[in-house]
Parts: sequence; structure tokens; C-alpha cells
Amino acid sequence: MKKWGRTIKTHLWSLRMRMVLLVTFTLAMLVLFLLANNLYAVNVVRNNAYESTEGTLRLVMEYIDDAFDAMDNYWIGLQDTSNFFEMINPDSRLDFYTAKARLTSDMAGAVQSYNYIDSLFVYTSQPLTCNQNGDAGAESEIVESQFFDAVKYTMHSEERAEVRQMIISYVNTLKDGKVSGQWEAMTCNGHYYLVRMFRLDTIYMGGCVRVSGLLEKILEDGPENISYLTFFQNHGMELGTVLPEIEDAIDIPSTSASFRCPIENSDFLVISQPSDCGDFSLVAFIREQNIIEGLGVLQKIIIILSGGLIVFAGLFTTAVRRWVLRPMGKLYQAMNRLKEGDLTVRLGQEPSPCREFELVNETFDSMIKNIETLKIDVYEEKMSHQKTQLRFQKAELQYMKLQVNPHFYINCLNIIHNLSIMNKNDLVREMTTYLGNHLRYTMEGTTVDALYKELDYVENYLHIQELRFPESLSAYIEIAPDVRQVRVPPLIIQTFVENTVKYQVVAGEHTQIYIVACRCDPPKEHYISIEIWDSGDGYAPDILEKLNSGSKIIDAYGGAHFGIRNVVIRLHLIYNGKERIVFDNHWETGGAHVTIELPDQAPET
Repeated sequence: MKKWGRTIKTHLWSLRMRMVLLVTFTLAMLVLFLLANNLYAVNVVRNNAYESTEGTLRLVMEYIDDAFDAMDNYWIGLQDTSNFFEMINPDSRLDFYTAKARLTSDMAGAVQSYNYIDSLFVYTSQPLTCNQNGDAGAESEIVESQFFDAVKYTMHSEERAEVRQMIISYVNTLKDGKVSGQWEAMTCNGHYYLVRMFRLDTIYMGGCVRVSGLLEKILEDGPENISYLTFFQNHGMELGTVLPEIEDAIDIPSTSASFRCPIENSDFLVISQPSDCGDFSLVAFIREQNIIEGLGVLQKIIIILSGGLIVFAGLFTTAVRRWVLRPMGKLYQAMNRLKEGDLTVRLGQEPSPCREFELVNETFDSMIKNIETLKIDVYEEKMSHQKTQLRFQKAELQYMKLQVNPHFYINCLNIIHNLSIMNKNDLVREMTTYLGNHLRYTMEGTTVDALYKELDYVENYLHIQELRFPESLSAYIEIAPDVRQVRVPPLIIQTFVENTVKYQVVAGEHTQIYIVACRCDPPKEHYISIEIWDSGDGYAPDILEKLNSGSKIIDAYGGAHFGIRNVVIRLHLIYNGKERIVFDNHWETGGAHVTIELPDQAPET
């Protein structure tokens, strides 16, 4: 897995991949620029279409609202005329019909002057009673409900009758006879109308506009590029059947706005302009395709440029691969072979498309030839140097070993001396026997020996010390079966045990020594771990710092302590830095704690 990871990383950071990424990035930026430019142009054209159409709709709606306001003013002014007064307060039926005739004539003239109004009407919803000139004894005359209107020539008689019935039906449904006070949408026989009503007592008057006719008049004025033009109730349905059937309702806002709407699998720009005279809006639908028709040439140019960029990218990639990447790839392969030690690789025989690469190839071949000659000379010199270094290393290791032995002998002689003073002859004999065994062990001259032998001598030493300090010293030694035969340098464990006995064991105070040897956990399963710790006072902070940094330890009297330092140096000479020694204070006992990790295959020196 690591090999695959290195291979992938090498390819990712290769010159070839960087060239590919650079070309791809450059082309992508150019294509994105062209697309962004196209989108910007489309957006500009769309905004222009919106502003133009929105201005047209606003102007048209102002004309319509002005016509509606003019009709409102007409009815407001008409209510103060004598004709209207005599009609609603007639003295006789003759007076009523005379006033009605004059009012109808006035309405007929007025309706022709309003561009967008189709009819004006008056409806007396209740019968009228004549005053009979105030004569109380005269019999009252009743004038039945009347509906009379004035229409334009575009409204035929059947539609006129349908509109009349629509208005009468609507008035009959009014609650308490109240009207809304604005133009309202009504439908009759599949046609939609905008109706405005005024009420005076039981008389209703107003005007009516057929929506489809109103749209025809608007379209005659020529708004361009509009696919559909219709009226919508605000937040409601269409007032007509101009649009094709749509699954989802279109929510028209009550203010001027634009949004996009899908109709017949095409996108439309929807622009609405609300009316000030009612709850409806004039809405224009412009097909997106119609908006961007003027950009056809620009889009073709963008497509041609994009295709040209792709062709250029192919040609550029081919040229770079032939002139740069292929020679660089051969040089890269040759350097990898050189890295693996193959000095037979050559590049000069192969032709190169560039003079620069020919020079590089010739220089590379010359360099390899020189390296090959130099390597032979260096190898011979290295072999001579290694032999000299090996002899020096053996001499230094023997010196360090002999430097440890006097230190141990002095400690043993001190113990024998103290035992003889105390007339403990049996212990003196045991100590003398142990010292003889130790001398045989150290005089064997081996650099490494089995771990179990080292621990056997440590046990003998601890046994003597336990006899010297009864009930003051005990030891716990544990060695895993799979590390008993592992070969380690002699005296590496005993040195730390001696230090504990020398500096921590005091008669009358119990001290424990622990030695545990086992195999390390993965990923260091080819290493063994040897831990030595005691229950004493532990290392002082300054001593710990010196031990872990490899510095010399000088006591208060100026004397140097060689024991631990010699162990560290001996292990380094034997294992060439593969060993690991850590000094600290044990987490549980607080005493001095040493961890030694060594390869399970010790080299013979």
C-alpha cells in the first residue's frame, strides 16, 4: 500500500502531470471565460428585454387606469345633473322615461369617447314610486326595475344581453347591496369582464370592459417580442384563455416584478404590471429563446472558439509530449536506473528533437562514466577504511569492557572486606566463589552472550547482596521464554543492579529490585525489552536530564561516574544506533527506572 502511495504521489508531482494540469487549467479558464461572457450577454439582453417590456406595460396600464378613472369621474359628475335627479325622483312615469331617454343618450355619447370602455349601464334594482307633484290624494305610480345601457358597436346584441344578465345576477348576490369600490373581474359564457359599479340608494351604475377586447386593443399598439399577453388576478387565476394549460398555478405579485416560468417545455420571462384601479395585473410572457435570438452569432463564435481551443489543446499536447515530455521521461527512467545502481545506462545513442536535450544526454553519459570509474576507486578505499575502522571499534569496545570490570571488582572487594570484618567466613567463601565465576564470565572475551546467562550472574550477585543485607533487599526477575536465547552484551543489567545496591540499599530499610525481559509489541516485534527498576528514591531531575542526553555525570567531589555511561557507549558501538535506552522514575514505585530496547539479532563484533 505504501509503495502504491509513493507511486501515485510520484506521478502526481511529475513534470508530465504538471504540464497536463497546466494546459487543462488554462483551457478550463478560457472556456469558463467564454461561458461567463455568454451568460453575461444573455443576462444583459434579458435585462434590456425586461426594462423595455416593463416600461411598455407600465405605460399601457397607465392609459387603462386613466380611462377607468375618467369613467369614474363621469359617473360622479352625472349624479349631480337634472336628468339623473329626475330619473331617481320622478313625478310621474312620463318624467322617469323622459329622464331615462336623455340619460341613455348621454351615456351613448360618452361610451364612444372612452377608448377601453365597452359599455355603460344603469340598473334600478327596486321599483320606483312617483311623487305625483306632491298631491297626497293622487294615486302613486310605480316604475318597475329597469336596466338600460349604452354599448359600443363591437358588442353584439347577444353578448349585450349576457352582460346585462351577469350584472343583474351579481347585484342580487351582494350582501346588503354594498359594492367593492374598484374594478372587479367577472365571467360570463366563457368570457371575462372587468366591471366597475357605483351605488346610489337602490340604483347601480357603472361600466364594463371585455378582457379579450381590451387585450386586442393593447396588442394593436404593437408591443414587440411578447409571446403571451393577458390579465391575471393578483395571486389568482388568469382572466381569459390566452395561455395554454399549465399544471401549476402562477402566483402573480401585487407589485411590478419579473420571474421565470416553464410553459410548453419552454422557459418564459414573466413581467407583471399591477393596476391602481383593481386587484388585477397586466402580465406579459416572453419566450427565453426569443430574447436571445440576437445572440445567435455570438454563441456560434463561442462554439467555434471552444472547438478551436480543443483542437489547439490536442496539437499543443502532442507537440509538448514529443519535444519535452518524451525526452524528459527517458531521462527520468535513466536516473531511476542510476538510483538503483545501474551504471550501464546510456542516453547518447538515442536521437533527440531538441539540441538542448542532446547536450543533456551527452553530459549525462559522461557523468555516468566518471561515476563508474570513481566508484571503483572509492570502493577500494572504503574497504581499506572499513578494515581499519573495524579494528579500532573492537579495540574501543574491549577498552570499555575492561573499564567496567575494575569498577565491579572494587565493589566486590569492598563487600568481601566488610564480610571478613564481620567474621562471616561462609559469605566470604560464597562471595569469593561468585567473584571467580564472574572472572571466568568476563574473561571469556565474548561481545554478546545469551540473556539467560546474564540474568544467572545477576541472580548470583543479588543472592550475595541479600546475604549481606538480610531483610533489606529482595529481587523479582521475570524473563519470557522466547527471549532467553537472545544474545545481548554482558554486564548491561548488572551495572544498574549494582547502582541500586550501592546508592539505595540501607540496612533496616527494605528495597525491591525488578527485572523484566520480554519481546516488544508490533511493529517492533524484532526487538526485546529489558526493564530494571527499584523502589528507591529515583533519579534526581538534573541526573535524569544528563542520562537521557548522554552527558557525563560528575559528583559533588569532582569524581566521574563511568558505569551507566559505559553501558550506553558499549550498546551504541555494538548496535550502531539501533538500540534505545530511556531513563525515568517508575510510575508506581517512584524508584529509578531504565528501559533498554535491543534488536533480537545482535551482530558479532
